[in-house]
Amino acid sequence: MAQNGNWKDKVNAALDALSDALTGLDDQTAEKVSAAIPVLRGLISAPIPEQDGHDDGLWALLAGLDESLRAPLIAIRGRAELIESGVLGELSAEQARWVSAILSNTRRAFAILDNAHELIEWSRGDLNVKPEPVEVTEMVSEATQASAEVMLARGHTLLTRIPDGLPKVNTDFYRTMLIIADILDNAARYTPPGGTIRLSAENMGEWVLITVSDTGIGLEPDEVQMVGKPFWRGSHPLVRRQPGTGLRMAIARKVLSLLGAELFISGEPGVGSSFSFTLPVKS
Repeated sequence: MAQNGNWKDKVNAALDALSDALTGLDDQTAEKVSAAIPVLRGLISAPIPEQDGHDDGLWALLAGLDESLRAPLIAIRGRAELIESGVLGELSAEQARWVSAILSNTRRAFAILDNAHELIEWSRGDLNVKPEPVEVTEMVSEATQASAEVMLARGHTLLTRIPDGLPKVNTDFYRTMLIIADILDNAARYTPPGGTIRLSAENMGEWVLITVSDTGIGLEPDEVQMVGKPFWRGSHPLVRRQPGTGLRMAIARKVLSLLGAELFISGEPGVGSSFSFTLPVKS
């Protein structure tokens, strides 16, 4: 897998920060987190071999991360929520900021673990999709609402083109909506402020083509094939400034393959990127 060292460095840095955060936690929680940290360091220090074309070492690593981190994170979140509620006493403005930061980072960590768990399920053949007749307009509407905050914060213009009379598609509504929202979120984050992002749907007969294009940093030719590899991220400074693991696009590829769909990616450095995928029309 490409750039193993980069993501291992990031995980080690996160563990350093987690270790620093033990000060101020109650003894029981600190003990649980302290016990998890060396286990995680051992997991990520091991090589990740590829066997028979499958990332068996990667799935073992992800399973270990999920098993070792989830319990202490639940403890941290529970105690942070208790402190935030004021039950233990009123917080100063600075203390409130710290607690808010703890909860925010805990939510981010849970999102990573949830993504990792879905990849583990896929590797075991347990990732399920539930195709049903879906209105494209409803799915797109929810996806754009989910990404509205980041679009507004970065001053982007989102242009949608969904023609009337589109046939229903046979897909998993929630999972496909999340894929559209994730692609929109990536477009917003990797486009300099004030950019233009376009979302369209096109009737291709037996398929409906969903496309998100942007005026962002684009992709180098050798990066296109890497998108969707777990833990791979581009080298552009704007990418490095954004939190992320590459797991969401990895899941998107797996989900689309289960739905009989396909993801198409193109891009040009400094011009922008385009992400498209097909969905089968309800027969």
